[in-house]
Amino acid sequence: MDTISIAIRDAPEALCAAVRALGVPVDPAGRLILAARPQVGEEEATIGVAATVDEARAMLRRGLLDVVVWPDDRGRLSIVVERAAARLQERIDLARYRTAFRESATWMEMGDVDIVLTDVSRGFEDATGICRRDAVGRTPSMLFDGGLHPRPHFERLERAVAEEHVWKGDLLGRQRDGSVALLETHIGSVEVAGRPVGGFAIKREAGQRHHGAMRTWIDQRTAPPWLITDSGGRVLS
Repeated sequence: MDTISIAIRDAPEALCAAVRALGVPVDPAGRLILAARPQVGEEEATIGVAATVDEARAMLRRGLLDVVVWPDDRGRLSIVVERAAARLQERIDLARYRTAFRESATWMEMGDVDIVLTDVSRGFEDATGICRRDAVGRTPSMLFDGGLHPRPHFERLERAVAEEHVWKGDLLGRQRDGSVALLETHIGSVEVAGRPVGGFAIKREAGQRHHGAMRTWIDQRTAPPWLITDSGGRVLS
């Protein structure tokens, strides 16, 4: 087990004494030991010490976990320490989930409420030939030219996600060689405090599940029209 500790930057001795009085253990380097977790890399974070609220805000914008306005915050020191520990754990969890998502061999997309992609997995890059840098900031329809399904189909899909928070079914998608494949698709919403903040899509090629019917299904929706005419050009079929 590696120790995850939080440093208090440039802390006056009176502040250090106040923290020790809370019963928070301190490691040999003088850092607060607020959590112990399995090894996750170099996970050290910092609580800043400010003289004014404005200075504290500036520190928070630089990415510090929290800031103590000293000595004004003497009475809420335990709250600052507990909140900093919780925020550090959130950052660690986020790093774990992001790494697992990005390294997944499954085709996965993450987007905002406007369906603009914010992240994609390695499986997405492998299947489509589009790297994460080029995908983020664009919508799937922008990337894949769209037009494979009529607009009413997507309107029904969007209603299902809005009402049921999930949609599962088959969609046509373009592979990296430009061919069209039938994709088993799972689309859902991401919510915080009951409000949608984005959505996700998980896709995989339908493969043998549809056997020969899959090729027919795709051809019916993507093949160019064929017309049979007589010698005068009149359409027979």
